[in-house]
Amino acid sequence: MRETFFANQLGYRHQLNLAEKGDFLIDKKYIFEVGGKSKGKSQISGLKMHL
Repeated sequence: MRETFFANQLGYRHQLNLAEKGDFLIDKKYIFEVGGKSKGKSQISGLKMHL
């Protein structure tokens, strides 16, 4: 349900794709992991961050 809400909110103004790691790749630039009560950072660990 969290992923659906996230996709509905961002999908109208941004390009959404599934990411190899994480849940979504936004505008071919940003990887998002939609968290939850029991999720950690293991799904996106090791990804290079660009600030």
